[in-house]
Amino acid sequence: MIRFIDLRGQHTGYNFAWFDTVRYIFPIFNGEQVFDSWDDFKENYQLHPHRDSIERYRKLCPDWVFISFKEEK
Repeated sequence: MIRFIDLRGQHTGYNFAWFDTVRYIFPIFNGEQVFDSWDDFKENYQLHPHRDSIERYRKLCPDWVFISFKEEK
């Protein structure tokens, strides 16, 4: 099962990540594990040899993910 992880306020410099509860890992997409926005994730996802549909991830996202902004470091 894939879980959405909200990183805002965690001072990582990024806004979200994914966690795979079956393999107990943060998946890597094109070398990245953390993302700023949906567009950032989508770009890295498209370059990744994946099995899951991107729509599976989209449905797990809160609305704010689709707005581009960067957490202050």
